[in-house]
Amino acid sequence: MLTLALIVSVLAQSANPQVHLYETFPPEIYADQRYVISLHGLIAEGDDPRPVHPENGVYDFPAIKHALFKDGGFNLIAQQRPKNADLAKKWRSPPD
Repeated sequence: MLTLALIVSVLAQSANPQVHLYETFPPEIYADQRYVISLHGLIAEGDDPRPVHPENGVYDFPAIKHALFKDGGFNLIAQQRPKNADLAKKWRSPPD
């Protein structure tokens, strides 16, 4: 019976049509929804959402976000950081 309850719970969460792909941290977090925070690689810091690595090719950050988000049943928070972002400083401070 517990297994059935867990399956129903997971299906109810994944069927939630109210999921969003956030470019910035959302103003409100809802306890009944799932969230994933995605941090991109260093190459994507700056203004170019599709930087090119000389050996590995294009890092297509928009396509990566959409692939992670597609049919996931969760909210995805994936912000492109500015060049030379100090994440340690940003995450130590409370949100604005």
